[in-house]
Amino acid sequence: MKKRILIVGACGFAGSKIYEILANNFNVIGTCRTGQHNGYKKFDVINECEMDKLIESISPDIIIYASAITDVDYCEMNPSLANLVNAHSIRLISKKNKSKLIYLSTDYVFDGKKGTYSERDCPNPVNKYGLSKLNRNFDHF
Repeated sequence: MKKRILIVGACGFAGSKIYEILANNFNVIGTCRTGQHNGYKKFDVINECEMDKLIESISPDIIIYASAITDVDYCEMNPSLANLVNAHSIRLISKKNKSKLIYLSTDYVFDGKKGTYSERDCPNPVNKYGLSKLNRNFDHF
């Protein structure tokens, strides 16, 4: 039996590429915020009730969270929404199910002073987008 993989944000750039790669070998279900697109399920990551229903109905083995607000300037102007989409929703998903979870982050979690970062380097975001992808609150920013 093929593993069931849920790709949250499958109609975005990264999510669509991941979907394309995995679709031939796994049972892949994609989501898209804006509605039915290429057979993806409509899913708004900030709607907790909708999240619970979708995950329960699919029972995925793996969830790949590729959804994000990636426009850095937009995140600066809309920090609450950026925090909801990029941080809060992933915390909810991780607490509410037993699926393996893969979260796509960004190099914006680093300040850019060093360059060529690895997963072992200490993050130091300099903007709200980076903070949201690091899953930190904006209160001290």
